[in-house]
Amino acid sequence: RLLRPKQQNFKDLVFDLCSRANEHLKCARNLKSKIPKNARKVLISSVGCDVFLKNAEKYDFDMMNPKLNSDFRTS
Repeated sequence: RLLRPKQQNFKDLVFDLCSRANEHLKCARNLKSKIPKNARKVLISSVGCDVFLKNAEKYDFDMMNPKLNSDFRTS
């Protein structure tokens, strides 16, 4: 059996983590109506998470891609 390069293993791990994070974001957004209006500001941090996850997908979950960080700062 051929071993995959460490870089691909890392990308696979990042993909799994980002997928799980995205599931959590969707779940939190689905529960939004059950959160009191004055407490909804806790969901503001999800915006940055969502931007990061979309950029991670855009760059194929390659955390070493310098464009990932530059896009995140300008988004």
